[in-house]
Amino acid sequence: MERPLRAPRPYLTLVVTALAAAIALSLVSVHMRLLNSGLGCPEWPACYGQMAVQSPVDHATTDTTRAAPRWATTAHRVLASGLGLLILAISLAALRPGRKWVHRPAALSLLAVMVGLA
Repeated sequence: MERPLRAPRPYLTLVVTALAAAIALSLVSVHMRLLNSGLGCPEWPACYGQMAVQSPVDHATTDTTRAAPRWATTAHRVLASGLGLLILAISLAALRPGRKWVHRPAALSLLAVMVGLA
């Protein structure tokens, strides 16, 4: 019986780091969603359940306590960018010539999902 091919340790480190970044990104996203705010909510009134167009005077009196803290939006962007780079590194490592890994289809599928979400 043939032994399955094992991925090298640096590749596994990339995958585990990407998993941790994905979990952290999900937690920050949940935090932002629980505050009823998202990255695009200031420009999109439907985020707050208001479909009518507001006048500039209404924007000045809008309650801003529901907006996500600045650290949350910054953390979300940094984590999403870092996770994108990690996924790109995983995909490039899986495509290295001379290696026949069973991880190649999974890495490319992950890259396709990331590109679709971006």
